[in-house]
Amino acid sequence: MPCVRAQSSSRRALCIGDLNWNDIGLARAGELGFDITVVADEVRKLAERTTDATEEVGKSIREIQDEAATAVTQIQASTERVGKGVELASSAGEALSRIVDGSKSVQDMVQSIAAASEQQSAASTQIARNIEQIDGITRESLEGAQQSAKAAAQLSTQTDGLREIVGQFKI
Repeated sequence: MPCVRAQSSSRRALCIGDLNWNDIGLARAGELGFDITVVADEVRKLAERTTDATEEVGKSIREIQDEAATAVTQIQASTERVGKGVELASSAGEALSRIVDGSKSVQDMVQSIAAASEQQSAASTQIARNIEQIDGITRESLEGAQQSAKAAAQLSTQTDGLREIVGQFKI
């Protein structure tokens, strides 16, 4: 599990899996000394890896489904041929029936895997949306900090000017 090192003297580590954004929130992570940009970047990378893995699983599932469909088609063709020979060998027909039942179970399992893959894909999409929101909040925070720094510089300049003016007065 990837960890992000906090930029503080205590060198605390924040593991992405341990961070619950709903409970802690971005402000709390800042109070703990974590660089929100680094955390957001790590979450984004995790989401990208999850998306890549999900796509890979989806590709594998599609290949399995194609192969299963081919297998089912072939089994159905075999069933028709064996049906003609059932009169001669009823035991061969029973074996074929078991094979067909097994292929249905495999098809059911493949469908279950496909449904799980769709759920994982939806979760990956939600993670990506959350990362975009975190990125937006981070950018807004940065802009606010820059505006505060600019205002502080202006106040400092005005204070220096006032000191100069007060210094010109003599009692």
